[in-house]
Amino acid sequence: MSFTDDKKRGKVGERVVKGYFEAIGAEIRDLSEESEYQAQDVDLIAADGLTYEVKTDYRFAETGNLALEDSVTNYYGTHKSWLWTSKADYFCFVDPNQTDRFIAISAENLRHLVRFESFRKVTKDDGYKYISLYLLPYWKYQECFEVYEY
Repeated sequence: MSFTDDKKRGKVGERVVKGYFEAIGAEIRDLSEESEYQAQDVDLIAADGLTYEVKTDYRFAETGNLALEDSVTNYYGTHKSWLWTSKADYFCFVDPNQTDRFIAISAENLRHLVRFESFRKVTKDDGYKYISLYLLPYWKYQECFEVYEY
């Protein structure tokens, strides 16, 4: 997989979340192509100023886990990933096989869960990078998330 492939796959989730806000008549702006916001790991901003980072999880239905990137190792070295560096207020997770719903959690609450719960940690070889991931069993923590359906 390449960076371009990753980006295309991520756009699926961004369209779902943006579409939800538009369907309920809320103002939402896509920031995902603006370099200032890419550096902050922020995809969308609502009229009220709240920001959202959207993750499209292609294996969620299969595993029941949310894959949370802790760090990435590539040619340039190892660095913390979106879980720790994003400036977004909320993280949204989309299963691309269910584009009529998504789940969301505040960044603060998700980071708290990762710090204080014992999630399994794995490393994934993504072809051009290695990703260290926490696997959050959604069924066990679903009360921590808001579900949005339309």
